[in-house]
Amino acid sequence: MSVRRAQQGFSLVEVLVAFLIMAIGLLGVVKLQGIAQDSAVQANQRARAVALAESMIERVRSTPSAMASYVDTGTGLSPVLGLDGYSATSGCSNSGRISCGGNTEASFALFNLDRWHEELRGSLILASGTQVGGLLEPAGQLAFTADTGLTNTGQLTVTVQWCSSALVAGSGITALAGSTDCAGLDGIRQQVSVTTRVLDVAEL
Repeated sequence: MSVRRAQQGFSLVEVLVAFLIMAIGLLGVVKLQGIAQDSAVQANQRARAVALAESMIERVRSTPSAMASYVDTGTGLSPVLGLDGYSATSGCSNSGRISCGGNTEASFALFNLDRWHEELRGSLILASGTQVGGLLEPAGQLAFTADTGLTNTGQLTVTVQWCSSALVAGSGITALAGSTDCAGLDGIRQQVSVTTRVLDVAEL
């Protein structure tokens, strides 16, 4: 006596459902790849901003007696650097310390500001003639609060702002004076602030 076994297989509907599930899964993987890539870009930009802030701090620490050249003595703020409208001190950006007005700490401070302005914009790193080392729509500023009775010793805060991807959760950061609010760039303004103390041993 022979036993017939029922044929087994997949129906067309089952195959279509399987393909649908697979397609949804692949779309999720593609989306995650985009988010991971964007996160990597954001991390790189933030690391670049922190490095820029710390480089400016070290420059100020090298010439603390020239604090009045770094910031306005009335407001305690420097100009907002990195902007298209910022005018670098004549001769400072390309020629160096002597051409900024003499071999003095004050002239060196002006040179440091101008070099930092160029670093923010990425002007010092070129690929085929294109600036590639900066941030998107950057802006940077120094804020200094002197200790009571002193002039060059106190708290220094260096702020760096840039326009970042809209995928980054909200910022609500107010743009530095004269800088863009990222309108039309499909992004939001990000900010890094590094605060430290600057010591001028000559006035202690």
